[in-house]
Amino acid sequence: LPQIALELVERPEAQAAYRDRVIAPLRNSAIDAVERARAAGQWPGPDPVTSVDMMIGTVLYRLTYLGVEMSLEEAFELVETVAGRPLPRPV
Repeated sequence: LPQIALELVERPEAQAAYRDRVIAPLRNSAIDAVERARAAGQWPGPDPVTSVDMMIGTVLYRLTYLGVEMSLEEAFELVETVAGRPLPRPV
């Protein structure tokens, strides 16, 4: 990811294409999922856009600046913190 980011900094057209084709669909799907959970009364956390940006930002910060990949357990803890409630875990 850091290498891709460095390559895109100097190429605004490629940056826009990457954002439109890769980032936006994934981010929008996550926002939609949080919106559905919120509509069902299962997401007491911040609004969907802020929630998703908080989660993505945390993961990217740790990976890019700290060189630390999150475990699945850490990812659940992050989402539960943002959501403000425990979530069901896969078995």
